[in-house]
Formats: sequence, C-alpha cells, structure tokens
Amino acid sequence: MKKLLLSLLVVALSLPSMAQTKNASKTAKPAAKTSDSGFETGGFDTSPEPAAAPPPPTKAAPAGKGGSKGGPTASAAKGTDAKAATKADPKAPATGADAVTPPSALPPAFDPKIAVDERASDGKGKTAAAALAPGAKPLSAKALASQKTSMDQLEIGKTQLGLGKEKDAMEYFEKAVKAYPGNAEAVKLRGQVKVMRKNYPESMADLNRAAKLLPMDPEVYYWRGRAKQGQNKDKEAVADFTKAIELKPDYGDAYYCRGHSYSEMDQLKEAACPDFAKAAELGSEKGAKDLKKYCK
Repeated sequence: MKKLLLSLLVVALSLPSMAQTKNASKTAKPAAKTSDSGFETGGFDTSPEPAAAPPPPTKAAPAGKGGSKGGPTASAAKGTDAKAATKADPKAPATGADAVTPPSALPPAFDPKIAVDERASDGKGKTAAAALAPGAKPLSAKALASQKTSMDQLEIGKTQLGLGKEKDAMEYFEKAVKAYPGNAEAVKLRGQVKVMRKNYPESMADLNRAAKLLPMDPEVYYWRGRAKQGQNKDKEAVADFTKAIELKPDYGDAYYCRGHSYSEMDQLKEAACPDFAKAAELGSEKGAKDLKKYCK
C-alpha cells in the first residue's frame, strides 16, 4: 500500500515538468544551416536576404542632388538625363551655370593698331580714330595722355576765340601744340589767330603745315590766302581762295577776299565784281557793300 501511494506521488510531481517539456518542444526552432560562403540557406529566419531587401522610405532630396541608397530622386534623374543629352549632342546650347557668352555678345576688343591721327579730321574740329600706316607703332599711354591734354587746351582756346579774346586764345593754342605737336587743328587755329593779329609772316609756317595735315580743310586755304594777301602776294592769294571755294562752294568770305585780290591786280570788272556779287548772294555784307561801291 505504501508503495502504491509513493508511486502516485511521484507521478503527480512529474506532471508539471512533463507539461513544460512538451510546450518547449512545440516552440523550439531548428538551427539555421550555413553554407560555406557564410550566407544562411535554411531555417526560419524572417529577416530579408540582402539582395531582396526593399528600399527603405527616403526623404525628398533637394533639386539636382541624388536621393538615398535605394535610388536617385526624380530631380536627380532629370539632371542626369539633361547632362546625357548635352554629351550626346555637342552642338546643343548650354544653359544655366554652364552657359558661355557667345563672342558676338562681347564688346569688341581694343585694337592696338588704332590710334588718333592728326590727319583724320573732318575740318570742323573733330579728330577721328584712324588706322596707323603699316609698320607704325601704336601710341603709348604717355602719348595718349598728351593728346588728351592738347585737346582740352584746344577747346578752351576755341572758346576764348569765340569770345573775341584773341590773345588768350593764342596762349591756349600754344599750349595745345606744345602738349601734342600733331594736333592739326591747334596748328591751324594758331596760324589763324596770327593772321587776325596781322602777324602774317609768322602765320605762314603754321598754315603751310596745316595744309599738309588737313589738305581737305577749306579754312586752311582761306586763312593762308589772307596771310598772302597781307604780304601783297595777291596772285598766290587768289590760288588759295580758289582752292577754298573748290572745297566749299558756298564760302562767301573766300569769294569776297578773292575779289579783293583781283581788284588789287586791276581785274575789277572782269573778276572782282563777279566775286563780290557771289559773296553778296551768299550773305556777305562786305561783298554787297563793295559790289555797290565799285561795280555800278
């Protein structure tokens, strides 16, 4: 009897242990097998294989930059496509930061072969840029500065001359020629003022030089004619006045002065009077006065 009770007690005590063992066997997982390469090939591991892992969610990347490791963003892909298109077509115009200003849109480069030349004048005080002769050297910075100083002095002198201040005008023309001896207009106007002040012999050097520098300027020949007229060289004066009229057909003062020289050469009726009449027609008061006085 005691043996029976002891056996029942042992069985009762062993029941909880057996239940725990049975539950543990139900939840146990078989060990995963590993290949020689180190990658798992079996078992119930639910973690994804590296190759089959879905791309994690990514945040929107700024325009022009790529996205996360899972793949490029739409903007990055668009930028890549644009670059590929540019490489595929080298003639396609660049845009944005890669754009280059075409040569036609750039200001023309300074040509060192172009400089101010005293021969390039329209006879009205405007000195233009002219090409230097083959082999000639362009002007240095110092020479260009001298030209500017000369032109400044010239303009002041012209203002003084317009005010009737011949002496002051002469001083500025002197400074202009000294600063740049090639200032043809300053040379001409200096000779003109000398004629106006009756310094005829002195004016000839300036006016002869001006005629070489400004061969198409009618004023040069007019004032040189006046200088010759003042030295009683009327025949030579007529030649200069005629040249001035050829260059400027409506030069009334040149007609009048030529008529005056003709009258000094005893050619009043046949030559002087027609010139006085033409001068009067062009608005010369002196021409009209002498026409009335000597050509009745």
